[in-house]
Amino acid sequence: MNANSIESDARYSIAVFAYNEESGIERCIRSLYENSDSRLDRVVVLANGCSDRTVEISNALISEYSNLEVLEIEVPDKCNAWNTYVHETASLETPVHFFVDADVWFVGDVFKHLSKALSSSDVANAAAGFPMSGRNRQAYAKLMTERYCLFGNCYALKSQFLSLIREKKFSLPIGLMWIDSAITKAVNSDLEDQRRGHNDRIVSIPGCGYAFDSLFFLNPSDIKLYLSRIARYETGKLQEHFLEQIPFDQWPESLSGINQRALKKLSEGGFSVPWYLKRGVLRRLGKVLPS
Repeated sequence: MNANSIESDARYSIAVFAYNEESGIERCIRSLYENSDSRLDRVVVLANGCSDRTVEISNALISEYSNLEVLEIEVPDKCNAWNTYVHETASLETPVHFFVDADVWFVGDVFKHLSKALSSSDVANAAAGFPMSGRNRQAYAKLMTERYCLFGNCYALKSQFLSLIREKKFSLPIGLMWIDSAITKAVNSDLEDQRRGHNDRIVSIPGCGYAFDSLFFLNPSDIKLYLSRIARYETGKLQEHFLEQIPFDQWPESLSGINQRALKKLSEGGFSVPWYLKRGVLRRLGKVLPS
């Protein structure tokens, strides 16, 4: 068997981030199995701080999918769940690890194809799934191909990169809102200077990715969700202003200190936030985070 065929047979695992996703978790799980193949090692649902039926629904599916696991994590924070999987749960013997959100479903046999593309590359650290729905999907696809971005809905990391993360003791700070940007910088810079990246560390395949329900702007609950989402992004921008000045190996465990600095600068007029987002941004920056 030649080297290419060995790489193409590389196995993979899938981590599913779920916080109160009872309405979509079953669809997500069934979809990821439909888009995977016999090389799938395990699926781990990272139920972080769930207070609804997410865990119950996920556990009920274990009888159908023997390699499905549900890990309950007390802290309701995606960064903490990511750190738990990367540093404690993931097996480095599995060559490729996917990270997906529980509110999406999957398109184009994405796990089968991206795992092969990533494991066959000598230089790539990650693979990115394309957005296949949404009003801004073309803009996001352009960011992927022209600015080498990852989006947290569906991406993969090589086990070698996870090994580097463990070696350097890199973790995402609890309370970080703009997670996609942080992981993109880590991947593109090989966890070195986050201001300098490479253009060959991410692979992707058009037509392979994820889809999600679009928001309906005459629906009050969808309007509330949209405003919450962009307030989170705006908060992430303020956090990034401080975090990008700190080397990866000095990132804090929690962003409580940076949040206080951002609040102070915001109160002094050093930051500008749209009026309709200011309340949401202030609430997020003022939240007490576990250390």
